[in-house]
Amino acid sequence: MQQQYIVFTEEGRAGLPPGQPHLVHIDHRTTEEHSHIMHSHSGIVEILLICQGHGMYCLDGRRFAISEGDVVICNSGQVHDELIYHDMPYETLCIGVTNIRHGDLRENCLLPPGASPVFHRPAQFDELCALLYMINHHAAADTALDAQLCQQLMLAAVLLAGQMAGEGAAAQDTAGAPLCTRVKEYIAEHYAEALTLEALGARFRVSPYHLAHVFKRETGYSVRQYILRRRIGEAQSLLMNTRENVTRIAEATGFDGPGHLDKLFRKYVGMSPTAYRIYRAEKQ
Repeated sequence: MQQQYIVFTEEGRAGLPPGQPHLVHIDHRTTEEHSHIMHSHSGIVEILLICQGHGMYCLDGRRFAISEGDVVICNSGQVHDELIYHDMPYETLCIGVTNIRHGDLRENCLLPPGASPVFHRPAQFDELCALLYMINHHAAADTALDAQLCQQLMLAAVLLAGQMAGEGAAAQDTAGAPLCTRVKEYIAEHYAEALTLEALGARFRVSPYHLAHVFKRETGYSVRQYILRRRIGEAQSLLMNTRENVTRIAEATGFDGPGHLDKLFRKYVGMSPTAYRIYRAEKQ
């Protein structure tokens, strides 16, 4: 089961106090099916709780083991993905928040660049879990009063998450990563184009073999897998957030027509693009 409630639309957020974070959505997922593949959120910080199960969380090409009791913080604009192990049930709660200003960081960030996004703080996790379950309950009620309660509960959750971020935002070792970072940044701007390992190697003046080896070592994906997952994730975002037809979405995300998108979408998401759009609309 997957449920997502949009608590405040952009129009609705215009009526909220400008000097505080604004709640956008809450997402409750209890199955690995129909997950949102590699994607990013412009202007939104996500706070993700792993309530049950385990897997890997991929952030900007880095992989982190996640398991029950972990809190994951994803800054605005960071490309992220979840790889879930199928040997046990999986449950998460996630809120999306905008209008965050935290210390000296750029807008809509809770963590400095290079910091680990995964935190294991049992006491704070229990408090966050209680807050997010209450937000989910009131979001389902869908009244103006419930929306305001969701907003107030979110403020407490962001304070707790910010406290964790301040206590343990240790930078990761990025030795050997500059090439991989440049390639990922290029893919983020050009994923809809005809990218190949050979063309990327030529652009960054390294052999395709060396690029393939470094990229796989640093991200856990082959270059081809990374580009494909990015394209599918962006297609999912467009299906959820726009009314563009499937042909236009296929073109915008680098697929060779709607048939090509349909084939790969079914393989990785488990349903057709049209069925996915209907499915997500029913969950909102």
